[in-house]
Amino acid sequence: MGLTVKISQKALPWIQTTILLVFVAVSLVFYAIFFVGAGGKLPPFTSTPYSVVFQSPINKNLVNQSTVTLNGVTVGHVIDLEVVDGVAQVRVGFDTDPQVAPLHQGVHASIKTKTLINETYVDVKDGNGPPLPDQTVLPKEAVSPPVDTDEVVRALPQSDRQ
Repeated sequence: MGLTVKISQKALPWIQTTILLVFVAVSLVFYAIFFVGAGGKLPPFTSTPYSVVFQSPINKNLVNQSTVTLNGVTVGHVIDLEVVDGVAQVRVGFDTDPQVAPLHQGVHASIKTKTLINETYVDVKDGNGPPLPDQTVLPKEAVSPPVDTDEVVRALPQSDRQ
């Protein structure tokens, strides 16, 4: 004794359309979640984080979404990286946690390597001066360029390289 439901021919297009619209809406929600998770911006749903900009020589492996740490704790990501005349303009964004932002005058940024394949991240040490406004450009002396593994090996005497 199975239960049979009769659907009128007039209601069938409305049911099919409703199912299609629900499927499309759910798909768009999942797409938006993954898009924002990958660093995309949806203006009504994502806010622009506090950020600073610094210059560094071209970095082989620093990319958008690279990790940014403050005193060893992950607090943000690289938002934008643009190379102008052989110098990388790096914009890093910080979480909206009030303990993280804003940074203060005397801040120092270092580009460091966290794996043997030279995966890089930005390590920031906050300063003690007055707060820096959003999108401040840090002076060149406030940034330590990365040290490549090859540079370390080349710095060793020839006898120690073997």
